[in-house]
Amino acid sequence: MWKALQDLYERKGTPGQLALRRKMLETKLVEGGSLEVYLTAFDRLTVELQTAGADVNEKDIICTMLLNLPPSYNTIVSIIEHLPQEQLTLSSVKKTLRAENEKRKAKESDIVNPSEAQNPTVLHVEKKILCFKCGKAGHFKKHCPTNVSTRGRGSKRDLGP
Repeated sequence: MWKALQDLYERKGTPGQLALRRKMLETKLVEGGSLEVYLTAFDRLTVELQTAGADVNEKDIICTMLLNLPPSYNTIVSIIEHLPQEQLTLSSVKKTLRAENEKRKAKESDIVNPSEAQNPTVLHVEKKILCFKCGKAGHFKKHCPTNVSTRGRGSKRDLGP
């Protein structure tokens, strides 16, 4: 029974290996996509290739994985490419990619307005801004919504009884 199921659903031989390798080459991480889903897909395809009888070279898996990352990962890919051969393992590459992904998530959570993130000179961090008048986060005292507008009515001293 088990053998019959294996023969039916497992693609062994060259055609099955080609289909799995094509699937691996087409597996891409889209910008903003989940890195964990991407890495899990590569792990699954690697196991399927091994099950299909393919010789799976770790360096080929690393190359394919790095080539299918979005352009925003080019810097980290360049760093990984220049690692010494003895440090270039699948587990070290995954560890480096996960660390980079965590940095990106932390950076994204600090940015107030994502459109301003494209201009590095205009980067506002919400948790560092605190109003000294009302005590709320996100604005300075001079921009506090509790300030009374005095335009056109003279100074604040003129408003009193």
